[in-house]
Amino acid sequence: MKVYIMYMMFILSTLLIHPSNISAAQTFSLAKKQELRLGNGSEPKELDPSRATGSPEGKILDSIFEGLVNLDQNTLAIIPGMAKSWEISKDGLVYTFKLRKDGKWSDGKPLVAEDFVYSWRRAVSPKLASEYAYQLYYVKNGESINTGKIKDLSKLGIVAKDPHTVVVTLENPTPFFLQLCSFRTLYPVPKHVISKFKGQEWTRSENIVSNGPFKLIDWKINKHVIVTRNPNYWDAKSVTLDKITFFPIEKVETEESTFFSNQIDMTNTVPQVKI
Repeated sequence: MKVYIMYMMFILSTLLIHPSNISAAQTFSLAKKQELRLGNGSEPKELDPSRATGSPEGKILDSIFEGLVNLDQNTLAIIPGMAKSWEISKDGLVYTFKLRKDGKWSDGKPLVAEDFVYSWRRAVSPKLASEYAYQLYYVKNGESINTGKIKDLSKLGIVAKDPHTVVVTLENPTPFFLQLCSFRTLYPVPKHVISKFKGQEWTRSENIVSNGPFKLIDWKINKHVIVTRNPNYWDAKSVTLDKITFFPIEKVETEESTFFSNQIDMTNTVPQVKI
């Protein structure tokens, strides 16, 4: 009998990336067809990590992008992401992240420290008008840049010491800063792709390049968003699923009936009258 499965979606994305953590996967043989169909609430408004604010967008973005760190699906402890290791200064103000040398974008281009510098500067820039730019206010000069007091983006407290070392300086000691580094606003975005297109055209399925365990291959408005395994992901060998299809289903009752008619495999909603 099917049961409702309710997870915060960053937990789901971690589960997909690290299936070895799932005891069931160790006990039972996997199905030949490794595909997952999910109800995803409303139609995503956009798929730019630096601008997105909603849950429907977040679920998709968490599958196709990855930040400096991840969260363990069982304990929520910080685990390596694009950064394989990091050091924190004694005063809690300076974080030095060592990136993986095998980190790549989905088009095969190497992902380097300057990609994070560009992405964080872009996210905090007043020009982008990101609603979640305040997530970078913990970084030195983040708020002053976003509010226009400082015009020079290079004053943001993030630098590339070398191609595989990112150094971040904070305004004040922030105990939860590592957790924040797993949030989508701080994901890297591909400058080499964004620079080729106007506005948000770079996020179309035929254009987008990402760095997570999956890559976007199809986005049909009000129909579906499809992602497939990204062979250039640094830990691709641990990704069990081949494909995830996200369906925009706004009404909770509709998603429930879709679930029980076997049109989707997982739902994270329950009609209020059944709670």
